[in-house]
Amino acid sequence: MEVSFPPERFINSRGASIDLEKLREETVAVFCGIGNSEAFRESLENLELEIGYFQAFPDHHHYHEEELDAIAESAREAGCKHLLTTLKDLVKIEKTRWDNIPLWAVTTGIEFENGQELLDEKLEDLTDLIHKQRDVRAEREEEEADEEDDDEDDDYDEDEEDED
Repeated sequence: MEVSFPPERFINSRGASIDLEKLREETVAVFCGIGNSEAFRESLENLELEIGYFQAFPDHHHYHEEELDAIAESAREAGCKHLLTTLKDLVKIEKTRWDNIPLWAVTTGIEFENGQELLDEKLEDLTDLIHKQRDVRAEREEEEADEEDDDEDDDYDEDEEDED
């Protein structure tokens, strides 16, 4: 199975978005703390964005104010008008601007290059299995409830015989 995660849109921490064409008109600075930062960079280059500055951090990086200040300073020196990062990174920063430079996150979709049919097949098999297990469990619970009712009926019958 092979998938890709193409960029879909750019949003800030308040949910506002910016048009891709606007970003193409100006140089951008990119930073991220993900496992495959080069793939992220390439996906932005494929959108024909002019990347004037790029900084990769280790996966799951927690940003410190000093680091973000340094990114903004480098971005400004490179003539960048926007900061771009991943949505995963933006939620850790929670700002719409850093040092007066707009900060945007890239939201991505998912596209199957190949193997979607196999995934769909496996998910259908899994769904069928879950439904079968649920049906078996419901039958078992119904049988147990019937047995409890039978036991209560037997107890009731014994009580009636004792009264005679």
